[in-house]
Amino acid sequence: MAHEITFTLPEQPLGKVDAQFIIKKDGQTLGTLKISRGTIDWTPKDHAHENPFQIGWASFDKIMREKGRRKK
Repeated sequence: MAHEITFTLPEQPLGKVDAQFIIKKDGQTLGTLKISRGTIDWTPKDHAHENPFQIGWASFDKIMREKGRRKK
């Protein structure tokens, strides 16, 4: 089954307010993904009251090139 994703986007340019995506599978929240100009933040549901996992765009690019796969 595909994941269910809901999101909110700001009405101003990204950078002043993060884009936020709620990721669910089988009706259960997996976590929240926040995208900003500087970083990507991931907060798993079971860590909702802790600081998010964070990665910068250059590191994200490197990980995707090394670990990701191209869509056919």
